[in-house]
Amino acid sequence: MIGLTGRVPTTATPAAELPLVDAVELAAAWAAALAERLGIRLLVIKGDTLARHGLRDPRVPADVDVLIEPAAFERYCAAISAAGWSERPVPRINLQAAHSVTYLHAGWPCDIDVHHRYPGFLTDASTVFDELWRRRDAQPFAHVVTPTPDRVSSLVIMALHALRDGAASDLHRAELQRARSAALTPAERIELAELAQTTGCAGTLHDLLAGLGVHLPVHETAELREWQARVASRSQGAYPWLLLWRSASWRRRPLVLFRALWPTRDDMLAARPETADGAAALLTARAARLVRGVRGLPAGLRALRAARTGSPVSRG
Repeated sequence: MIGLTGRVPTTATPAAELPLVDAVELAAAWAAALAERLGIRLLVIKGDTLARHGLRDPRVPADVDVLIEPAAFERYCAAISAAGWSERPVPRINLQAAHSVTYLHAGWPCDIDVHHRYPGFLTDASTVFDELWRRRDAQPFAHVVTPTPDRVSSLVIMALHALRDGAASDLHRAELQRARSAALTPAERIELAELAQTTGCAGTLHDLLAGLGVHLPVHETAELREWQARVASRSQGAYPWLLLWRSASWRRRPLVLFRALWPTRDDMLAARPETADGAAALLTARAARLVRGVRGLPAGLRALRAARTGSPVSRG
C-alpha cells in the first residue's frame, strides 16, 4: 500500500505486480500526496486528464506527467529520489533544453515524468505555472482528489505536446486534430484567449487558436523563432546538434562535432535502449544513426537559419 511518507514498496514479485492501469492511478495519487506533504504545488497533466475533459479517447498512459512549481523543482526531485525512484538515463544532447526528468522504479510498471516547465509556453515558467494553478481543476486518482489543469489549459497542453516535435507520429497528429476540432463554449474561447496571452503561447499555437475562433496578435521573438524551427525540423536529425554547436565556444565545437558523429556508449544505449550492449551492435547503431543524421542535415540547416533570421522553413 502507498503511504503519504514518500516511500514506495521496493520489492516486487509476480503476484504483487500492478496492472499498468492501476499503477498509473496510484502513482499519480502518490506523486500529488508527496508534493502536498512537502508544501509544493503540483499539477497532474496530460494522460487520463485529457480523456476526462473529453479531449481525447480514453487509453492507459505509460507514465504519469506532473508539472511542479519551478522554484520547488529540485526539492521535489530530491524527494522522489529519496523514495527509491531513479532518473532515466538520457543522451547528453537532450540535456541542453531539458524541461523534465523521468523517474523509474523497479517495482512499478509506469514512469513519473516531472516537469519544471512545458515547451511552447514562452512566458517565464513561474508565471505559466501560476496561471495554470490559478485555473486548476481537481480530479480523483485512486480515490485521491488531485490538482489538474482545467479543460482549456489541458487543451493547450495537449496541442503543445502534439506540435513540439512537428506532430511526427500518428498519435501526435491524431491529438492535434482532436485539439483543432475541440468544441468550445463562448466562455471557454475567452478563457483560451486570456490563457494564451498570459502564458506566451499565442504565437506557438497561432494557427490552432485561429481555427478555434480565437484571433490574437503575434509578436515575433527569438523564442518563437526557435519554437517554429523546432516544429519544422521535428526535433530530429542534425538540428539539435546544430543548436548545440552554435551555442558552444570555438574550443568546444570540435568535441561537439565528434560526439555528433560518434556518440558515447552510454548515450547510444540511452537513445536506443533496444540496442544490444556489444561492440558490433553499437557500431551498427552508430552507422544507422549517422546515415539518418546526414539525410537530415539540409533540413536542420534550414531550421537553424530560420531560428536565427525568422525566414520560413521549407519542407523540401
